[in-house]
Amino acid sequence: MFVRVLRLILIVALVMTVTMPKAHAVTTNKDQGLTITPISQGLSGKAGETLHGSVSVSNFSSKPLGVIMSTKQFTVTDHSYNYTFEPLVYDWVTMENPGMTLQPSETKKVDFTVTIPSVIAAGGYNFALLATAPLTSASTGQVASLLYVQVDGAGVQRTSSLQNGHVPLIAFSGDIPFRYGIANTGNVAFDAQLSAQLTGVSMNYAVAATSRTVVQQTTRDIQGTLPAPFWPGLYKVTYGYKPDYAASALLASAYVLYVPLWSIVAVVLVVLIALRLWQRYHHKRQA
Repeated sequence: MFVRVLRLILIVALVMTVTMPKAHAVTTNKDQGLTITPISQGLSGKAGETLHGSVSVSNFSSKPLGVIMSTKQFTVTDHSYNYTFEPLVYDWVTMENPGMTLQPSETKKVDFTVTIPSVIAAGGYNFALLATAPLTSASTGQVASLLYVQVDGAGVQRTSSLQNGHVPLIAFSGDIPFRYGIANTGNVAFDAQLSAQLTGVSMNYAVAATSRTVVQQTTRDIQGTLPAPFWPGLYKVTYGYKPDYAASALLASAYVLYVPLWSIVAVVLVVLIALRLWQRYHHKRQA
């Protein structure tokens, strides 16, 4: 009976370990049609100034492409950060070469100017620089480079906060997840350098720093995972971000009790073995 119980415990632990969801790396293939770089950029100036910038448009298809450049405004959806392109409200951007033909594997630089009106409120104005080309007779490709224009002045506001942080109270296997929101309560976009760290007696691990752009008057959700330690115990998760306008980071922390499946099995085995030994000892005493 004792051996059967041990076998059952080991089988259950093995099944739980195999079927436990695991984190998978996400890979993306480079678009083999039309591309534009950089993905995003920022320019700043005062009212009445003219700013200059450029993008590079490439043809990675096997045939020539007739490319048309255009400009739209863009907005983002809170939390999910889905981008929506909308008709121009501020017609500030002028492309120097709005139409061109790209041969296969050819890249061309497209210069543009941004003319800020002499009378305009200080703050952030967001544009999407679009490159559009017919890929086949039935499909059209369109790629975008996001342009963040900051109009400098006394009215620029740079404020943000960390919101809705969450770390599970207990974790049994796999990576330890965390999530939080970055609320940009100012009127200009900023870049946030993200950070997360797991600390404990047996582990001190920090994820590689990455950055995200947070558009003014929006909240961007951040999700991530930290690799689980080997030993069970109470661990501290520290997470947050450093905005590009500040010298210090905004951080929050929470504790997670990590109980790997092997430790549960080990405790159960120890208890069963101890119980078995006690039964033998008690039986001998009675004999």
